[in-house]
Amino acid sequence: MRKRETIISIRNLSIWFGKKQALNNVSLDLYDKEITAIIGASGCGKSTLLRSLNRMIDETAGVRIRKEGEIFFGGEDIMRKKDDIESIRARIGMVFQKPNPFQKSMYDNVAWVLKMHRFGETKRELDPLVERALKEAGLFNEIKDRLHENAYTLSGGQQQRLCIARAIAVKPEALLMDEPCSALDPIATAHIEDLIQKLKKEMAVIIVTHNIAQAARLSDRLVFMHFGEIIEKGRTKKIFSNPKDSRTQGYITGRFG
Repeated sequence: MRKRETIISIRNLSIWFGKKQALNNVSLDLYDKEITAIIGASGCGKSTLLRSLNRMIDETAGVRIRKEGEIFFGGEDIMRKKDDIESIRARIGMVFQKPNPFQKSMYDNVAWVLKMHRFGETKRELDPLVERALKEAGLFNEIKDRLHENAYTLSGGQQQRLCIARAIAVKPEALLMDEPCSALDPIATAHIEDLIQKLKKEMAVIIVTHNIAQAARLSDRLVFMHFGEIIEKGRTKKIFSNPKDSRTQGYITGRFG
């Protein structure tokens, strides 16, 4: 199998929230046009790692954060970047566990992001870009006749696809997804999983999930974390068929976690 281009390289990353260490010396390469699933028990550092990749970790309120290590993206160490963090978050988009549409119309949820990042200003410029993003998120045909209704009139699964449309509207190079299906029913989950498989043709997708079956179905590569460390990483099929570490074996077979 041809090796994909590395899009994000993490080197010796450690993070503390106050005195509590959340990540310990993590190193990992993430690849373009692949789905990487990060798995592990609650509190193992999965979401901390994910949120570090576009500096969302900086938004954690009420605690002093200390960081060591490097995250290389686009030829620079984004851990050292002090300004224009929003441009990183446009290039490395994020979708959260609970759908979080803006209290705006479905159209404006996507148009607002496009305007913020100067993809367009006028309705004539924005209309085709909004439509493209909604089509790529598999949502346009369901809502095309009510685009100017409030986004909160959508079902939970539709809201999550709207949030994905909002994230991909600015053509990111990577998309971070933190338990994107955990609040959804099985039918909505299937829609999101199908969408993720399509999105990987255009970008890297990094997903945190507690759902072992979902990780096995979706991902090309798997990362297993335990107490802030990466215990095992590699091709998903190889890890599921022949894990090297007994802790990985125990987690994927449900003996702990």
